[in-house]
Amino acid sequence: MTPSSKFFSTYFPCPSNKKIATADGTLITVAGIGNIHINSFIILKNVLHVPKLYTNLISVQKLTNDISCNVVFNNNCCVFQDKESRRTIGRARERNGLYLLEEPSLSISEKKKPVSFSHVKIFIVKKRKNFTLSLSAWTSIV
Repeated sequence: MTPSSKFFSTYFPCPSNKKIATADGTLITVAGIGNIHINSFIILKNVLHVPKLYTNLISVQKLTNDISCNVVFNNNCCVFQDKESRRTIGRARERNGLYLLEEPSLSISEKKKPVSFSHVKIFIVKKRKNFTLSLSAWTSIV
């Protein structure tokens, strides 16, 4: 989910009655939905445009399903790897309990659309004995 519409490579408006519920139960409107190209390896599909959010949020569960990657968590970072080649396709550093996606080094030909990586945050929610990274723990679509 993102508060900004400028990152989308495809975009479709949503009906004004489509809302999400935040962790505190507040309902906020979804303005649209579309795809965002983070880099040539990471394409976020069906991203919600929610103008009243204060930051970008990524669901790791959805990301791993959409692009078929593994996510490895260490003390202060997490690494996104291609499942077949195990090549690193993305990295996020922990800061103040959140994981901020680092901007990858891209060739000039790949820099088609600027994306602010410093504002992409990944939230970890402790669930029983294991850690899960799921947007549904923070919001739900109403």
